[in-house]
Amino acid sequence: MNVSSGATEGAFFHHFGLRDDLGAAAVRHWSDTTAAVFAATDHHRLADPLDRVFGYLDLRRSFLAGDIWAFSCVAGTLAQETHASHPAILDAAEQAYRHGKIWVRLAKSRITSP
Repeated sequence: MNVSSGATEGAFFHHFGLRDDLGAAAVRHWSDTTAAVFAATDHHRLADPLDRVFGYLDLRRSFLAGDIWAFSCVAGTLAQETHASHPAILDAAEQAYRHGKIWVRLAKSRITSP
């Protein structure tokens, strides 16, 4: 990883401390980036609940047209692959899921209220 990034091993450990810190930072970056993408879309602003659902599905379908990294779940993948051996990455993935649950609750409240 250091070779492809151009960073020295010393620079890596100065910035991240541990390899797990890099994984946790990657999950946080993914969570922040995807939250911004979803917040910028119009589907959740539509008045009709069914239109919001179809708008969300259209958004997710649009992701499938790109490379797999553009629509895969970094938090889910890392949580599944490292949950037993890397608690810092698991904690970051859990925070990403909690953030996602907030969006789901917000969407549900908009569906059930006028």
